[in-house]
Amino acid sequence: MGGNLEMVERIIWNDGVKKAAELAARKAVPEIDAVAEKAQDRLATAASRDVRTLSARAVKDATPKLLIDGKEAFSAFEKTISGAKRRILLETFTFKNDETGKRVGDLLMQKARQGLDVRVLLDTYGTSTNLPEAPYLDFYKQMRDAGVDVRLHDPEVFSLKKGMPITHRKLLIVDDQKFFTGGMNISDRYAKEWHDTMIQMAGQPAQDATAAFNNNWVRAGGDPVPLASGSAFKNAATHASSASAGSEAPRVVYNDPEAGTYELTSTVMGMLDGAKHHIRVMMPYLSDSDFISALEKAASRGVKVDVMLPKLNDEKVYADLNEDVAQGLLEHGVRVRWYSGKPSADLPAEHFSHTKAIMVDSNTLFLGSANADHRAMAGNHELSVVVHDPATNQDARQRLWGIDWAASKPADLASLQNASLSTRAKRWFWSAISSLI
Repeated sequence: MGGNLEMVERIIWNDGVKKAAELAARKAVPEIDAVAEKAQDRLATAASRDVRTLSARAVKDATPKLLIDGKEAFSAFEKTISGAKRRILLETFTFKNDETGKRVGDLLMQKARQGLDVRVLLDTYGTSTNLPEAPYLDFYKQMRDAGVDVRLHDPEVFSLKKGMPITHRKLLIVDDQKFFTGGMNISDRYAKEWHDTMIQMAGQPAQDATAAFNNNWVRAGGDPVPLASGSAFKNAATHASSASAGSEAPRVVYNDPEAGTYELTSTVMGMLDGAKHHIRVMMPYLSDSDFISALEKAASRGVKVDVMLPKLNDEKVYADLNEDVAQGLLEHGVRVRWYSGKPSADLPAEHFSHTKAIMVDSNTLFLGSANADHRAMAGNHELSVVVHDPATNQDARQRLWGIDWAASKPADLASLQNASLSTRAKRWFWSAISSLI
């Protein structure tokens, strides 16, 4: 999550609550309300038909598809939005009005004007409505005026009434059938500048993700989206009892701190503790003590543990923290490499890796919004998927891990241990307060 160091300053010096309330109170123009009303019967009929039959029929392209870097991901993302027939759900941490954001926003507005049910849930902190100039507020109002139901997750987040349970999720669900998640927010940074991943799925995972979306959407004052009968994700208790770690079907797992649900965290820890042969970790921010301890314990019992960390980082704190973590992991027999770029026609020569992926043995891929820091494991709304599909796992090892690992440089334990006193002091300080950032 970017901007951790600015969090305290923004809480103290901001008028975010006022600006967020302004957006929340603003209604769509009457003409668009009329369009939506006229479309309601058609949408309701389609919804009833689709929801009844979704779980029973085969869905085309149901095999999960890994999307690497912005060009590939946003091409599929925008194509799916363009092809939407009935409903679009989007929940994201950041949605900027740059070239990429405007392009996606235009597609959403176009679909809303056609009478589709288009809902967008934005994190108040991540969308920067707290800044004095509120740079994207007019953009969100424009979408609302076009008929897109834009809502903010916890508009009073900066009052700290509920703490800071931000929604760090990145998910798109189209027509209750097609589903995307991963590390990419909506902006040029993810489309053109950073190395990152998304995964595209269909069928039951889309329904499960919809149920997770519903939890936050209802909190934002919206009506829940209908779910197919028998959905495993209607609520956390049902999902927890019906899903099993050995299931071969893709699983949607999530953290919901406002409901006290941390299935994502327990799933990650279970994967690491249950690894038999090999753990591969790609993380931009790795500082959670329990996560690190699980890697070290796995290495001590003979599991091969490889960790790839970005040498470049948008968070200066993590440039130091990742070095501190790397030293500790190396001292426990974990192999660590630094990623600073790979040959690519679509990215700068050197670039930051925002990829959040875990691969366990040869049959489990974990990918989504969650970093391996304390906020992701204990404080944020996060959503990821666990995929056992052999073809997807092989693709991830070859096209993602294999290429990136080969392009990365081994971390040197001696140089980390022999760093200057000031450097080591900085690492120690940030490590000591890592649970707060």
